[in-house]
Amino acid sequence: MTNKVFKILYENMGEFVSGEHIGSLVGVSRAAVSKAISDLKEKGLEIVSVSKNGHKLISLNDCLDGDIISSITQKKTKFFENCESTNLEARKLADSVELVVAAAQSKGRGRRQRGFVSDFGGIYMSYIIKPSFSPRQCMLINLAAGLAVFDALRDLGFEPYLKYPNDIYIHGKKVCGILTETLADVDTLQWAIAGIGINVNNELPSELSEKATSLAKLKEQRLDRAQIIKNVVRYFDYYLSQDIVMHYTKKCAMIGKKINIIDDHAVFEARAVGLTEDGLLIINRQGKDEIAVGGEVSFNFN
Repeated sequence: MTNKVFKILYENMGEFVSGEHIGSLVGVSRAAVSKAISDLKEKGLEIVSVSKNGHKLISLNDCLDGDIISSITQKKTKFFENCESTNLEARKLADSVELVVAAAQSKGRGRRQRGFVSDFGGIYMSYIIKPSFSPRQCMLINLAAGLAVFDALRDLGFEPYLKYPNDIYIHGKKVCGILTETLADVDTLQWAIAGIGINVNNELPSELSEKATSLAKLKEQRLDRAQIIKNVVRYFDYYLSQDIVMHYTKKCAMIGKKINIIDDHAVFEARAVGLTEDGLLIINRQGKDEIAVGGEVSFNFN
């Protein structure tokens, strides 16, 4: 019942809704509505209650709560106060939930088994999807994830840069990392898990200050993580039904620019030309176009 009351307040955010009206919509007494409102306030939501006017949801107040996230995303969500990795939990829960969110991770990781600092205040989420893609199209999910975060941050007034395949930078510093994992047989993609970590309200270690930053530091104010999660999921669903390569080519900062490809043995210069229909990066190296396989892309945003 509390979730239904929240949904009504959220749909009328910034406006008063009378307890009587909420009660009639939910089918409970005004006293029950008042109890639900108290429960929501205890979660940390900023709600104003005024006699004869009713109740008004002012802000989610950066409340990170599984029921709230589930309500606003319309995705069945499992929330952890702390876990090793949302991707690890998502693997276990792939048949029962759609979204795994944690307030913190103890063993967050990125590509090439690198650690990902996951202290309280950031967004750590894994979105479990079952798209009608073939296994060879897995890279498209990576690109869709990057596009989703890109658009969600742009909605907040930022000017993000998208680095292939899905790292997000602002003012040359990393704010988001994405690790996508899949389960597939020869012909079918069973599921994909897009693990997304965004530096939002979290403090970063001093040793990372030259390479990474947080949205709160850039904005000089705390941001509502649940709202960001909602928008990331919304944009992700949108791009999965679109021409991902076309959208990505338009928004990726690297296309047409000089880049470095770093592998285990060497670094070589190339130019990012475009993408294949399956989302692989096409580079021009010494006058010849080729598909970049393996290695890591480095790009100067200045």
